[in-house]
Amino acid sequence: MTLLDLINNTTALSTFKKDGTDDQAIADILNTKNVPTVDSISGNEFLTWATPLGVRADIESWKTDPDKIVRSIGLSLQDIILRQGGIINFSDSNNVVMLNYLVSNGKLDANNKASLLAASTINKSLAEINLGRLVTASDVSIALRGN
Repeated sequence: MTLLDLINNTTALSTFKKDGTDDQAIADILNTKNVPTVDSISGNEFLTWATPLGVRADIESWKTDPDKIVRSIGLSLQDIILRQGGIINFSDSNNVVMLNYLVSNGKLDANNKASLLAASTINKSLAEINLGRLVTASDVSIALRGN
C-alpha cells in the first residue's frame, strides 16, 4: 500500500483538505498509535507473564516431554528466556502455531494463550502497520501533490 492509498482509504481523513493546509494533521492522524496489534514480548516480559501462572515450571517439564515438538518448544522458550535481549515475536504466525500446538496438546490452556497474546499487544499507528514507518507532513505533501 502506498501513502496515497492509505490517505484515500482512511475514512477519518475524508474531510481534510488535500491542498497543503492539512498535511500535518493528516500525518498526525496516520501516526496516532491507536490500533491494538499483536507484536513481540521480551524474555523478561514472558517470565513476568509465565511465573505466576506456573507456565515457567511447565516449560521445564516440556524440555523432557516425549512429544518431540513439545520438547522443541520447551527448549526454544528456555533459550529465549536465558538469552539477554531475547524476544518472542507473536506477529510471526509460526510462533502462534507453536502456541496453538501447546493448547491442542493440553500443555497450555486457551485462557493462558489469550493472556500471553494480550501481554504482547501494543498500539501501532496506521502508518506503521501499512507503511512500516511513521510519516511526516512532507511525506503527505509529496504523496498528495508530488511536492
